Amino acid sequence: MSARVKTVLCGIGGYGANYYLKELFVSEESPVEFVGFVDPAPQSSPFFERIRESGTAVHASLEEFYESNEAELAILASPIQFHCPQTLLALSRGSHVLCEKPLCAGLEEAERMIAARRESGLVLAVGYQRSYIESTRRFKADILAGEWGRPVSARTMTLWPRSRQYYRRNGWAGRIADDRGRAVLDSPVNNATAHYLHHMLYVLGDSPKRSAVPEEVEAQLYRAHDIENYDTAVLRCRTSAGAEVFFVTTHTGTVQQGPVFEFIFERGRVTCDRPGGEVVGEWSDGRRRSYGPADEPGCAKVLDTVAAIREGRESLCGPEAAAGHTVCMTAAQESGSPPVELPRQLVREVEDREQQWLEVEGLEELLLGAYRSARLPDPGDAPWVKPARIVRPENCAK
Repeated sequence: MSARVKTVLCGIGGYGANYYLKELFVSEESPVEFVGFVDPAPQSSPFFERIRESGTAVHASLEEFYESNEAELAILASPIQFHCPQTLLALSRGSHVLCEKPLCAGLEEAERMIAARRESGLVLAVGYQRSYIESTRRFKADILAGEWGRPVSARTMTLWPRSRQYYRRNGWAGRIADDRGRAVLDSPVNNATAHYLHHMLYVLGDSPKRSAVPEEVEAQLYRAHDIENYDTAVLRCRTSAGAEVFFVTTHTGTVQQGPVFEFIFERGRVTCDRPGGEVVGEWSDGRRRSYGPADEPGCAKVLDTVAAIREGRESLCGPEAAAGHTVCMTAAQESGSPPVELPRQLVREVEDREQQWLEVEGLEELLLGAYRSARLPDPGDAPWVKPARIVRPENCAK
């Protein structure tokens, strides 16, 4: 095996702990060797004691790390508002970058990250894990080979309840900007369920390492939680190839449903009908093909990033591919702002697992109906529904 890639990890709590440290820190088969960690509050990490025992230094900032250290790879599992500045810093110091999803908080940041990657010639990978797994690669290869004909539509639903505690876990959850005025645009579309919107755009991209880019976006944004931004979205976008992409997501409720998806093509359809289930294609002539599971355990995005570094090639999911999601997300924010406050008399707090969850009367049924029909709700469905405004966004992923 080749020498492990010397790596600095930004963010050792939350996802940094639950994914990167869990998968890579204690594994003898890890392709990376951690030479430094960055976190302003490292004691909150469940791995803090093990990190301290390892003797690897923890720095308060990435700038502090680079004052006396270097790394071949920087993995950024930091909050959204740090993705762009930390990426630019790491690339300027000669480090390749694996930046966790989403790419960033807006189009200007996406443009700067794309330009920095091109100028540096280094690898910049974005952690949308479905872009790196076998089922996605096989499915996308068949689309590009013409097996399915022209894409007509894609739809995904992810109803992922989040408690009041989820929004109280830090100072930026559910925020449009943090206390210092830095853009965050935290929402289910730009954080917890961003993977599933990006997956549709990525699969429909016109080359193996690019995504389809929305040319027209409509979004309805709602909130039940006491937050600045939204916790529920229904959005529709039309891509440059003419395909329609439909996405339904919420952090309300008490029961998880999805992700599930369906792609419609001229010659058939491809579906996944349960979380992590099999991706199955059915042609109009009766043929079927299994592409494998929609999700895979392990660290495929890290393995591909390391391979890209060693082979001198682009990541399977670089900033150009990830920017399709950024275009859609920012247009949705514009289309549906300000988010609609759901009527208080419809919201009920439920105590479960020592946390508080919010159920909204009629909302789950409305979202399920929207997904099944691939239609934006209208005021006839519920009096609080706000019709969407069409936004034609700028393409920053050229």
